[in-house]
Amino acid sequence: MKKLDGAVFVVTGAGSGIGRHVALDLLARGATVVGADINEAGLAETSGMASAPSRFSTSLLDISDRDAVASFPGAVLEQHGRIDGLFNIAGIPQHFETAAEITDEQIERLMRINFWGTVWM
Repeated sequence: MKKLDGAVFVVTGAGSGIGRHVALDLLARGATVVGADINEAGLAETSGMASAPSRFSTSLLDISDRDAVASFPGAVLEQHGRIDGLFNIAGIPQHFETAAEITDEQIERLMRINFWGTVWM
């Protein structure tokens, strides 16, 4: 396992699932992690699981909010002085439906989070 002592990583989607596991793995390797998610309770759970809570900070972030994403790097840099990497894992699944069953609102939400959120990050 490669050591990452001193490195600072941002992990979106750190409040659950794959994002949580990536954040916890980076912490176990010695990194400092900024966990970002729209789910405050999930971030608190991840923080409670952290092997090194002093190296895990949380940030409420909606990646579908372009202005919030634009100001996010500055806030991380102000707090940590650097960003060595980004694991952009936040996203939402689509239920199994035919194309005819998916509403325009569902498509817009999926695109705003899974496409534009990724592009903006």
